[in-house]
Amino acid sequence: MTQTQNKLSGFSSAKKAALYDLLRKKRQAEGGTDRIEPREDRLAPLPLSFSQFRLWFLDRLHPGDPVYNLPSAARIRGPLHLPSLALALAGVADRHEALRTTFAATEDGEPVQVIAPRFVPRLPVVDLGALPAARRNPEIRRMSALGSHAAARLRVPLHGRRSPAPSRDASHRE
Repeated sequence: MTQTQNKLSGFSSAKKAALYDLLRKKRQAEGGTDRIEPREDRLAPLPLSFSQFRLWFLDRLHPGDPVYNLPSAARIRGPLHLPSLALALAGVADRHEALRTTFAATEDGEPVQVIAPRFVPRLPVVDLGALPAARRNPEIRRMSALGSHAAARLRVPLHGRRSPAPSRDASHRE
């Protein structure tokens, strides 16, 4: 615990509330605000943060290097309704701009981040039902390894009609 936290831990709830209220009023008097206002045009290009600029630079230095991609797979037992999966993934992306952000360059070559208005996932289905059972899991691992070179891909390999095993590769770039 910090020294300030130690001091505050001895205060009653009423005293903490009064102190918080005093600090809030002081900030407002100084022109501060409790809320960060969203930008008017959320879809206009934005400058890159330092971390984004670092990723952009590394991609220019080693184009297509998948070092920041994290492939993984999840087994789902039972029937999978692909339109519902697509709707759920789009809903998550709609709430998180970072999942819809790509990098582009302005006319003078400056990198900017561009936030897509919507994410519409493509879910290509790869039916592995024709493969012998012993070869299905190795094939899924092979597909995941290959997919780590392509950003933000989702494939649904089917073990048969009722046992899909979605494979997803997450990335911060496109």
